[in-house]
This record gives sequence, C-alpha cells and structure tokens, in this order.
Amino acid sequence: MSFLKKLNKLNTKRQQEWDPEAKVDILFRALEHVAEAGELGNKVKKHWRASNGIVGSVTNKQEIADEVGDVMITLALLCQDLDIDIKQATIDKFNSTSAKYNLKTRWE
Repeated sequence: MSFLKKLNKLNTKRQQEWDPEAKVDILFRALEHVAEAGELGNKVKKHWRASNGIVGSVTNKQEIADEVGDVMITLALLCQDLDIDIKQATIDKFNSTSAKYNLKTRWE
C-alpha cells in the first residue's frame, strides 16, 4: 500500500473516532490546513532567525518535522473531502509549471 493510500485509510478511520457526528466541513478543513501551514512557517522562521544570529525564540528540527506532518495530514484530509487525487494533482501541477516556464523536467 502506498504512503498516501495508507494515510488516507488511517485518516478516515481516525476521523470517525474524532468526529463521529461528521460535523467537520470543507471550511474547517481549509482553515485547519492553513493554520498548520502557518505553524510550520513560524517554526522555519525561528530556525532561520537562530541560524542567522538574531535574538528570539528557537526551534529544533523535530518541531519542524512535526509541523510538516501536520501539514501533510491536513492537506490529505482536505483532498479526501473534496475528492481530489493529491498525487495526480501534484503531478499535473508540476508538469504544467514546467511547461509554463519551458523547463524540460517533467513527471512521467
């Protein structure tokens, strides 16, 4: 079973536990994903700041990895709810960007 298929299967199972009345909708999914992406951005900002000797709070690689995981999970859930094939959407976008900028690298 591929990584994404397993993630979708487990997300579906856990979501039934988490939200048995199925109250979560697309707006919630989108906001949840954007919030997690913002948390990832904040961790990366703190990492960059510390790497450049600027005073402020710091983070570590594991905290960044945790946020990457949250971003992947929430994106997968959003795609599931919208019936978007995340793999195909990614391939299509990669190839259309290559075509737009006349780049040779394509996803076959």
